[in-house]
Amino acid sequence: MTAIAFDAETYLVAPGILTPRLVCASIAPESSYVAVLLDAAGARTWFDGWIESDALIVGANVAYDLGVMAADDPARLPGIFRALEEGRVYDVLIAQALDAIAKGHLNKDPRTGGPLQDPESGKRSDRYSLDITVDLVLGRTDAKARDFWRLRYGILEGLPIEEWPEEAQRYPLDDARNTLDVYIAQVNGRPGAAP
Repeated sequence: MTAIAFDAETYLVAPGILTPRLVCASIAPESSYVAVLLDAAGARTWFDGWIESDALIVGANVAYDLGVMAADDPARLPGIFRALEEGRVYDVLIAQALDAIAKGHLNKDPRTGGPLQDPESGKRSDRYSLDITVDLVLGRTDAKARDFWRLRYGILEGLPIEEWPEEAQRYPLDDARNTLDVYIAQVNGRPGAAP
């Protein structure tokens, strides 16, 4: 089964709006290993094609991304549920937490025995975020190095992607590639990776 990392960027989550409006998305197919940034229209087209395919969608907190796409068009719900039933959805963060449970170190850094920590800020964490998982699985601390735009995509809506600042283009591409890299390590059983 072909794996494709998918990540949606949206307006901010707000009270009563847990699946805000889609602004753009990034994909990174395992077959080409090249991340691609899609505007909202391109993301919709790609996602609708994915629903009809047999490809595996890989994400980090992928339930959010699926929810965003379902809120964007509720007609996608049957296809999303079909993909879930067929086992065509994989979340690298859930896989890492399940692996930690199996090995007896949930919410602990298996390298130190101490609590999980954000690799950039050093703050303790009680969840497996993409930056923590990239650190644990790949030994890299740069997963969120360019996250200035992470909470600002709403202000870019309507502006062609090629006119976005380079960092705004780079962040979603990094997310898709980091997610794909973690997935590959996890399924290949690399040290620190979930099986």
